[in-house]
Amino acid sequence: MPPQPTRSCDRCYSIKERCSWLQDSNRCARCSRLGFSCGNTRPTKRVGRRARLAGPLQANSESTSMIPGTPSITETDLVYTILSDYDIYGNFLIGPAFWRQHHASLLSSFEQSRSILDHAYLASVLSVAHSKSSRVNLSQDELLASYRHASSALQNLRDMHITDAQQAATSLILGTMIMLFAMFTRPHNVYTLSRQTLILLRPVYDIIPYPDPNHFFFLAGMTMLEMAGSLVYGAAPALKFRQPEDPLYVDRYLGVSTSLLPLLFQLCELNRVVSTDHGGHDIHRITHSLDKLEAEALAWQPGASEGLCQRFSAIEIAHIFCQAQVMRMAALLILYRIRFPFGVHDLPARGLGMSILTQLESTLLVTGKPVKFVMVPVLVACIELTEGAERDRWMPQVPKLVCCSDGYGLYIQGVVRAFWAVRDAGIYFKGYNVSKYLYDEADSLVETLEGIKAQGTG
Repeated sequence: MPPQPTRSCDRCYSIKERCSWLQDSNRCARCSRLGFSCGNTRPTKRVGRRARLAGPLQANSESTSMIPGTPSITETDLVYTILSDYDIYGNFLIGPAFWRQHHASLLSSFEQSRSILDHAYLASVLSVAHSKSSRVNLSQDELLASYRHASSALQNLRDMHITDAQQAATSLILGTMIMLFAMFTRPHNVYTLSRQTLILLRPVYDIIPYPDPNHFFFLAGMTMLEMAGSLVYGAAPALKFRQPEDPLYVDRYLGVSTSLLPLLFQLCELNRVVSTDHGGHDIHRITHSLDKLEAEALAWQPGASEGLCQRFSAIEIAHIFCQAQVMRMAALLILYRIRFPFGVHDLPARGLGMSILTQLESTLLVTGKPVKFVMVPVLVACIELTEGAERDRWMPQVPKLVCCSDGYGLYIQGVVRAFWAVRDAGIYFKGYNVSKYLYDEADSLVETLEGIKAQGTG
């Protein structure tokens, strides 16, 4: 056994991480824990302070105290601390079966592309730490720091030039971490950020022969969040999700429901067509498309294998299949509302909406946990509630059913109320484009971050 080193290994040294060596081992504790190769081959430096060229001292004319530079060791430690709190993953992932894998994916991405991702990771973990789902309390200065880091991360996203699959995957992680910051601080900007990210990576993603779901592990969740916004704003979705080669693929966010995403993509495109004010739609073509999509939705079966029982707990399996059921019902409900305006033939739509909500509530009561990433089913189901008693009963449950964050749940509540206000006013409209009745805050986060950046350089 070689003598135990007395200085940091090359990997810990390069990222300025604390390094401690294991007893009777040639690897440090951190590399051993993360499964990295560990070595100490860099040249030894001379002892003492290095000489500097003599020159006149100059005062810095600009205040840079507000500009985030390279994250400190304390900030880096906070990233590792928050990411190691598996409880926060319970807001987003199907269940604990994915927590360790997700933690490893986040750490690996952070290590490999740290210069690009560090500010985004810090912004997101600071916002998560301030939420009720974490046990860490932050000061006002630390909260302001999260906005400064988000500003720098947003600039990194704008500066990215994507030419290959690795860069596309990195841009997805960068955009998702910024979006996660917004989900806890400015949830009305989730749609804008998710759309911007998907548009950025789409040119490369569309030509990758077989996108690896382990590289694009955020994609299904990001796609669903962007689709929710596309419905409300009457826009075509930014990206068409491509189902992985494995027919039995189970996603950490959408379980076995990812094969429904292409169908939902087409429904969002039809929603954009019928909800515009320009008229002149090809009714026969739209009707034919709706008939075809309805047949697909009714015939759809989620991929399942006998191995599910070995991979997942009973609670996780209940959530996976409840999610699949309400996703299909949501697709059928969206399809119905593209055929018939709100206010016309409402009874069948109300029945579908109530089925979605009661299915989600029953699963919550039985398992003690809400089903994840069902923001679209919850949204379209709640819109169908017309009676005051029904609305009073279900509205308080929306944040819990939507999950993700309290702020995002309240945002969905606000969108539902906007739909109710339009319906109560006696307005008949097809599709889900209610954006004209919403206060437009699409660029408010960008403006806020730009303002903070200006303060830091002023």
